[in-house]
Order: sequence, then structure tokens, then C-alpha cells
Amino acid sequence: MKAYPLTKLDILICEHYRTVHAIRVALAFLAIFLVLPYIEKVLHLAQAEWILVTFIVVMGPVSYLGNVIERVLHRIGGTLLGIIAAIISILIGEQSYVLMLIWTTLCIYVSAYLALGRYPYMGLLIGLTMMVFLGGSDGNISYGLWRGVDIIIGSVFALIFCLIYPQRAYADWRFRLARIVASCQQMYAGSSRSNALPPKQFERLKSTQITQFVKLSTLIGAINKETKIDPQAITAIHVKLRNIIHHLELVANPAHSVLLSQQPQLQKDMEHCMNLVQLAFNDIIFFIQNTYSQNDDWSNQIATGCKEVEQRLNQHPGDIPMALQSHIWLTTELLRDLHSLKTLLVFAINLPQKKDS
Repeated sequence: MKAYPLTKLDILICEHYRTVHAIRVALAFLAIFLVLPYIEKVLHLAQAEWILVTFIVVMGPVSYLGNVIERVLHRIGGTLLGIIAAIISILIGEQSYVLMLIWTTLCIYVSAYLALGRYPYMGLLIGLTMMVFLGGSDGNISYGLWRGVDIIIGSVFALIFCLIYPQRAYADWRFRLARIVASCQQMYAGSSRSNALPPKQFERLKSTQITQFVKLSTLIGAINKETKIDPQAITAIHVKLRNIIHHLELVANPAHSVLLSQQPQLQKDMEHCMNLVQLAFNDIIFFIQNTYSQNDDWSNQIATGCKEVEQRLNQHPGDIPMALQSHIWLTTELLRDLHSLKTLLVFAINLPQKKDS
């Protein structure tokens, strides 16, 4: 998979993906509608309206390239298998009505079985195409063959228009992931007494994160088809990011700032630790969007910062309130989680950490 940074156009498309998808489908429909009479005249097509029907069915419900490619393959495969099954049914019916019923019932069984498996759309189309063929052809095999040709043409049109600066689930995933990390950074920045976020704003950020996570989970299949990234690797990133959010809910308590102000030396160490957290957030956001890191040494800085704070905590365990000890532990764990998240991103996306690598 070739790594590429998110351009301004990518971000614009991701921000308005529904509008972009609707405009793409509408313009593609208009273009096909205008050229359809010429195609029908040149190829002497019958039932040419199926070209437009197929285009809308294939491209209308999905916007991402990976999903459209899968839908095109399922549409063509399901239709062709349904036509073949119907033709065999007609030929068998000419010899034996009973055998024709047995064959048709078996085909519908296969269609229903596939419809509840990995290929639901194709399974449904096998049975649907077969029933339309048998119900409307009156034994005329050419009826089904022409319909198959029209569906293939409509599917190819859908794929062509989708390939014109395609909407990619991979880009949308990175865009949304960066937004979630940015909202996490905002939540952490608002955990101090001076920058404390109002409760309503904090809850609004959490609500936005939940909405974004729901969308992220729907992109996993399309991402896998576009990039071959292991779905388990993407899921691991999502799980790690949820852990970070849970940590933030516990860390984001302005009262801890008051306790830290009573421990000057520890406050200095913690300020360094908190700066590392902000550095980690910035680097992860930059990495997701640009595919390389701003700071190659941040990993070592995090390890050193965690060690220094833990050593300070161990030197004065009796002087530090339990609530503050918990806050320090949660902050160091947050740093480790951020480090793990960056590692998972590099591993899952298979991107270089340096711009020139």
C-alpha cells in the first residue's frame, strides 16, 4: 500500500462526504442518461433502462471505492449466476416440470443461504434475478441475456464514475481518527484549573467522539478492500483510543492542579510530563494526516519522562496525597497509551516514521 498525506481536497471531501457523494451520483446519472440513447442505438440494446437502474443500485447506497468495487462484483456475479440458473431451469422445464421445480427450489435455497453469509447482496440477487427472468421472459432466453448485458454495462459505468477522484474509506478513517485525537487533546488541555472546560463542553466532546467511533467501525470493511490493512489491526487502534478516552475522563479533574501546587518539585516534574502528553497528541495527529512524524525522538522522551516522575513519586510516597498519586499514575499510563497508539498506527498502516524513509 502506498502511503499518501491527506490533501486539502481530501479533507474537504471528508468534511462534506454526503454532499460530494450526492453531487457525484447526480452528475453521473445525468451523463449516462444523455449518452444512453447513443449506446442503445449502437449496440441495439433491449431493456436499456436496466443500465440506469443498475447504476443507481450499485453506486447510490455506497460512496467509498472499496464498497463500490465489492458491490459491482456482487451485482455482476449475482445477476449472471441468477441468469444461468434461470436458463437451466427453462431447459429442465422443457423436459420435466417436477425436475424444474426441484432445481428452482434448490437455487432459492442457495440464494437464501448466501444472503445470510459473507455475500448477502450477491445471494439476494441470484434469487431475485432468477425470479424476474422466469416470471417475465415466457421462456425467452434472450430476455435474460440482454438484461445481463445491461447490468454489466451499468455496473461498469458505476465503477468508472466512482474512480474519478474516488471517495476513499481509508482517507475518511484517517480524517475522523485525527479529529478524535484532537478532541482528546482538547479534553486534556482543559483538565487544568486555568483551562478547565465547562462540563457541557466536556460532555459535548465525549458525545462527538462516540458518534465518530460509530462511523469508524463502519469503515473497517471498506478500508480492508482498499488497502488490505488487517481489520484486527484497525480494531486494536480503536480499542487503544477508547482506553485513552477513559483515562482522560479520570485525569481531567481541575482539583488535581490545586494538589500539585502544594508539591512544587513534583509540580515541575508533572508539568514536564504534561508537556510530553501534548507533544504526543500533536505528533499523532500530524502523523495520521501526513504519514511521517514531526519529532523522531518523542518515544525516548516519553520513556524518560515517565521514569523521572515515577522516581519522584517513590522518593516521597508519604508526602503525596493518594488522589494526587492516582493522578500521576493515570498521566504516566496515558503517556504509555499514546506511545502504544502511535506504534499501532505505524504497524497497521505500514507507513514510514520519517518523511524521507
